[in-house]
Amino acid sequence: MALLAATFFCYNYNNMLPNPQSLVKGGGLFFFFMSLFSAFLYGVGVRQRFMDATQIMLLRISALSALILGVLSIYGIALDIWLMIRGRSLRYLPGVAAYFLAAVAGILTAGAAVFILVLSGGNL
Repeated sequence: MALLAATFFCYNYNNMLPNPQSLVKGGGLFFFFMSLFSAFLYGVGVRQRFMDATQIMLLRISALSALILGVLSIYGIALDIWLMIRGRSLRYLPGVAAYFLAAVAGILTAGAAVFILVLSGGNL
């Protein structure tokens, strides 16, 4: 058990563990596109008159994925700032800006989805 814990916390142990930066980037992209797709389906559903339960489900998915995107982006900002300080270079500055934009987009999308849910009476 201790060996498993030691290999989990070891940095780049024989290239078997993925880089934390790549996990955050991949998760951020996944939740960004998931939020975008569910918001698109909600917009199409409004025009095509989907059932109310389906639209509420799409809004919940959009709110949840956007909230997770915001949290992952904030973690990505902290990770990139830590890497900038540790490496003493500004190489990660564009990543900080991209994560900041993704965090703002995620939080605003989650807020809008929750606002529409509350207005529609679809209880969170």
